[in-house]
Amino acid sequence: MGCSSSTSTLHCLRKPSATAGQSSNRYLASSKGGSNTSGSGKGKGKGKGGSPPPKACGPKGAGKNSSVIGSQLPVPIEDLHNRRKSWNVAGSVHPLETDEAFTAAFEALGSQVPQSWRPVTRESFQTFPKWKQQQLIGELAKEPPYTYSFPHQDVLPLLPLDTIDWSSVVGVELSSAGMEGVVFVELANRQAVCVKVPRKPATEIFGTTLCERLGARCPGLRCLHKESAEGKIVVDALTSADSNRLTEQRKVTAAVRNGGPVLLIYEYLKARDLANVLPSPATSDLYKHIFGVLPPRHIDNSETVQVADLGHCLQSVLRLCGSTIAFDMIVHNYDRLPCIWDNKGNPENLMLDLDVNAQYPLVTIDNQMSCIPRESGKLREAYFEKVRQATEATVLSPDVEHAAFAQVRQFLCQGCVQGHGWPGLGVDVGKQGTLEVQRGFLEAIHRAAMGAGPAGSACLPISRKQLAKDLGELESLLGNSPESANALGLEQIDCDFCASVVDIFRTALQLHQDLQKGSTVSI
Repeated sequence: MGCSSSTSTLHCLRKPSATAGQSSNRYLASSKGGSNTSGSGKGKGKGKGGSPPPKACGPKGAGKNSSVIGSQLPVPIEDLHNRRKSWNVAGSVHPLETDEAFTAAFEALGSQVPQSWRPVTRESFQTFPKWKQQQLIGELAKEPPYTYSFPHQDVLPLLPLDTIDWSSVVGVELSSAGMEGVVFVELANRQAVCVKVPRKPATEIFGTTLCERLGARCPGLRCLHKESAEGKIVVDALTSADSNRLTEQRKVTAAVRNGGPVLLIYEYLKARDLANVLPSPATSDLYKHIFGVLPPRHIDNSETVQVADLGHCLQSVLRLCGSTIAFDMIVHNYDRLPCIWDNKGNPENLMLDLDVNAQYPLVTIDNQMSCIPRESGKLREAYFEKVRQATEATVLSPDVEHAAFAQVRQFLCQGCVQGHGWPGLGVDVGKQGTLEVQRGFLEAIHRAAMGAGPAGSACLPISRKQLAKDLGELESLLGNSPESANALGLEQIDCDFCASVVDIFRTALQLHQDLQKGSTVSI
């Protein structure tokens, strides 16, 4: 993830009618490995009961195998009481040798057996008319409903995102997190990706690519229109895998069909939400890796562990916090880290990479934009003033712990119990930790305002002209009518708002340069 000299920040969206090489629009997805994305999209399914329940109401082989109960109806009394006779139970043929096993087999069917028929014993079964016996035998023979749980512990990310073979989908599962959820997709060879279908995708697409430019780490993103050739293949693959479930359980299908017109294909991360990182023996290895210390023994903030030495991994985490704050200032994303906003933070929008070799261990997710509109003039100017004060203070005195950034230190240590119920990590990174956050912030605003990347490398600074061009490309692909703009979230992207924040960064940096020149001249 380095700086780019590209003339646009956005490069991930495929138009419904576009084919490789037909457009220079930076949103268009690369067609590399396109042959691998073709196929029927039929999900193979996985898990207990990997195929749809049989529709037959009687046992398999009924009428053909006289040793299996059900070949004669009503069941002869001598067969019913013959403990060596076999029954078809969930597709498996075996005897029900004890009275307890007989009754338990029918109890396991739950609501499929009317309450007035219970308990089903050999004696009561003997009294049932032919149609009741046939119904019970048929329910007993049915294979259990398909169940699938995404194997987070066993899968690995699949990259690049334009080489996915959608015909190899093994299973899908919709997460419960977020308002619209994330579809976890398991592919062949234990590989995985994520899919989102937000109703308002514009701010997430624009925000994610902008966030990357500031040096923050985001999951890799590729966008497809649902109506494009490949988009239709993806939709078919996801809904086909989901169709193995009972109708009322097909949450993936509902999310895909009720979502917006664009599929957001995200890199799957072996990472953990910060909200799910709590002091416990189970997280000892993670604490040692990130902080170099063991977690506190309690999660009630009654004990705090001081970090004496900021290791390389922790420095990287803290600097990424700083670059994330710079992005959040530009787009007014107030729902993540506390700094200039009146909130205690949201640990659900940050993740820690579990890979010990990860270069960027902190990952930002849900990079939405919520620019303050021009109509809210006083609120907008008040916000700009907060940005100005925090930026100038940090630029002019980088080695002083500033109150706005010290809130990040407090957030990591004590959490946000009253907001999101997270008790924090119980680890205090100290003043030096706050200074690392500020250094990450300064690196990001240099990149945004001056086009100065890590180690002096060059990248494209953020300007009104560039943002307007990027937005124009996004509008042309998503539709720029007033109706579609409101429906897709385009109205929430305000290039002038974003550029005004970058102007504040630039002015503060220029002020610092002027002061340095003045002090040099006076000497």
